[in-house]
Amino acid sequence: MSGNRSSLGTGGVASRNADQASDEKRAWQLKIVVAGTVLLASLAYYGTYLFPGLGGELNAGDSAKFQILGHTSILVHGPGYPIILMLGAVLRALDLPLQPWWALTFFMSAVPASIANTLAFLIVHRLTRSLLFGLGTALLLGTAGLMAIQATEAEVYALALAFVLAVTFCLVLFVETREERYFLAACALYALSFGNHLMMIMLVSVFAVIAVIYRRTVLSLRNAALVAGFV
Repeated sequence: MSGNRSSLGTGGVASRNADQASDEKRAWQLKIVVAGTVLLASLAYYGTYLFPGLGGELNAGDSAKFQILGHTSILVHGPGYPIILMLGAVLRALDLPLQPWWALTFFMSAVPASIANTLAFLIVHRLTRSLLFGLGTALLLGTAGLMAIQATEAEVYALALAFVLAVTFCLVLFVETREERYFLAACALYALSFGNHLMMIMLVSVFAVIAVIYRRTVLSLRNAALVAGFV
C-alpha cells in the first residue's frame, strides 16, 4: 500500500514538473513571438516614414554627410565612426536595388532603432515578467517624438541607443544569473559601441559598480585578458 502511495506521489511530482516545463516553454515561445512582432512592426513603421532624400530635420548637414560619404572609404565624421564605414562597405558589396540614401538611412537608423525597441521590451519583460509592461515600454519608446526622428534620419544615435540597451540587457541577465558569460558579452558589446560614438563612455560607471559588487565573479586574470582583447 505504501509502495502504491509512493508511486502515486512520484508520478504526481513528475506530472507537475512536466506541466511546469510545458508552461515555461509556451511562455518563452510567446515572448519570442511578441519580440519578433515588435521588431517587424518597428521596421515597417520606420521604413515607411524615412526622411525623403538627403539630410533630415534634426541635423541636416551630418545626415547628408553620412548618406553620401557612408558609401565611400572617407572618414565621415570625427572620430571616424568605423561601424558606419563598415556598414557602407557591406551595402556597396551587396549592391541592393535601392536608392543609396534610403539603404544607408534604413540600415543605419531604422534597423538599430527597431532593435532598441525590441530590447526595451525584453528588458522590462525580464524585470517585471509582464508582457503588457514590456509592450507598453516598447510602444512608448518607439513612438516618442525624438525616437521617431532619430530612427528615420541618417544619424548615429539610434545605434548608440541599441548598444546601450543591449549592454543593459546583458548586465541584467548577469545580475540575475551570476553567469559571467553575460558580463563578458556586455563588455564585448560595450567595446564595439565605441566604433559608433564616444558618448558610450557614460556607461563606464555602471561597469565599475557591477565589478565592485560582483568582484568575486568577474575579477579574474582570464576575464581581464578577454576584456583587454575586446578593447
